[in-house]
Amino acid sequence: MKKHIRTLSVVPLAALAVSVCALYPSKTEIFTREPIDYNEAAVRLTAPSEPDTSAENITDPKSAILDKVLNTIDRLDRVYMTARTNMIGGGETTLTFDVDLSAGLSHQSVAENGVTVSETYSDTTGGMVRIDHKAKRYTPDYLPVYARSDTPYIPLDERITYEDGIPCYRYRRNITNCPLASYCLVPQELAFSVLSDTGSWEMSDEPMVHPDTGRSCVVITGVPSDYFAAKHGIDSFSMSVDEETGVILSFEGKKEGGVVIYTYVTEFDTAPEAPVGRFDAAAFADYTLSAR
Repeated sequence: MKKHIRTLSVVPLAALAVSVCALYPSKTEIFTREPIDYNEAAVRLTAPSEPDTSAENITDPKSAILDKVLNTIDRLDRVYMTARTNMIGGGETTLTFDVDLSAGLSHQSVAENGVTVSETYSDTTGGMVRIDHKAKRYTPDYLPVYARSDTPYIPLDERITYEDGIPCYRYRRNITNCPLASYCLVPQELAFSVLSDTGSWEMSDEPMVHPDTGRSCVVITGVPSDYFAAKHGIDSFSMSVDEETGVILSFEGKKEGGVVIYTYVTEFDTAPEAPVGRFDAAAFADYTLSAR
């Protein structure tokens, strides 16, 4: 059973992991890839590392890419992204992220079959609001939202450690405050799932141009862990990693060469001119205010 030790984290990606959440933001959470008895799971205290310089000082190319993918938040500030994925539900879902880390603002929207079904607005000074368009209600979320200062860099050799031969993974907070950013924008969980064993994958010698975004990227192909392979019914994977930021521009999990699961970024702008939208209750006057 693989353990993940999550440091001061948000709720993890349900499609990739099962979690036991820490009750207080000063504690860590341990979460595993395999079902466990939650009553036996421990919650541990930890102190984050001091800020460091990350991949720029890592000489091994594979380790440098892994570190970059684990720390996209250090290379992002203002970003607008859209992506298509089939890893959330039974069909295809379109995700849109509009984030301004310096301003502490973010907006996430989720669409199915071209129809927006949910949105999340986040403001580090005002909290988070979730909107359910199917139920026509909006809900203030009283969980904390995080800023850049809340999550210092963790050196790579501290991100993946071992206890009694079991790999343990430490997570940084998702300071985009977009709940589904883990699929591509802040892809720590996917990185741990398929890149932590650097002997199981290979990367392109030269950067490629990503066809949808026009950005320079590194192409990686490999074999997933036994657990991840069994969970998603795949035997190989390929992914494109943005060379500048570490954001995952595409991911394909394959079975005998056919694509089974995927996430494709279709738009990635790191300098959008329009400001991030803020939640306006007046725009949802016909929606029900629901307490969480």
